[in-house]
Amino acid sequence: MSVAADATRKIKRAASGSILETQPGYRTAMGVMGVTMPIILMAASLLGFLKTRQLENSISAYYWTGIGDWFVGTLFVIGVFLFFYRYSQYEGDRPRSQYASIRAGHADAWLGKVSGIAALVVALFPTYQSVPTLPPIIGKIHGSAAAILFLCLSMFPLLLFSQSRKRERFQLFYGWSMLAVLLAIVAYQFGPESFRQATAALKPVLFMETMLIMLFGVSWFDKGRELSAKEKEARPVRRAS
Repeated sequence: MSVAADATRKIKRAASGSILETQPGYRTAMGVMGVTMPIILMAASLLGFLKTRQLENSISAYYWTGIGDWFVGTLFVIGVFLFFYRYSQYEGDRPRSQYASIRAGHADAWLGKVSGIAALVVALFPTYQSVPTLPPIIGKIHGSAAAILFLCLSMFPLLLFSQSRKRERFQLFYGWSMLAVLLAIVAYQFGPESFRQATAALKPVLFMETMLIMLFGVSWFDKGRELSAKEKEARPVRRAS
């Protein structure tokens, strides 16, 4: 085999994989970003780092505050990671699902791409805040993308991470809880106007979105820790072989 052909073969092999497949720490980092995002945003308000010490009505509303750049930047990091996300199962720990797309890892890749694009759209199209220069359609795009994002993120623990033999119950809990909270937000947004006005001071959307984001973060953090443990267990076997 010529040197050029060998180099081409190596490049194709590298391009067909992803560094994310063998780095569980990336999933742990995703979890940390998810858990800390709402904490940092609300702390910025309560500690007086923004113009007022008042909490915003939603997580997305922080786009219009002094910490908006950090909010958008975090969404971009999460979105890019999700878009390029791939998962390769460890030998002897294959998914038990009857669906070939889950067993082969294709479902992980496509859910990652859809949720990654949705996260970038959420960052690029801010929530509607009655800004004269902002058409209401921008806010509708933001809300639709956010709903798609959280729906996809709930599928990770519900359909994919729950393939774990040790953490199945925990991941199912995270996934179903995310779906329940997402449905609660939709019901609130399309509920009676009088009810929304009466509960506006309690900022229900802010706290429900916080719960959604933190459940997402915990599920990824949990999965990252599980994969890290499996990698450590596999090291002595690799060295011995």
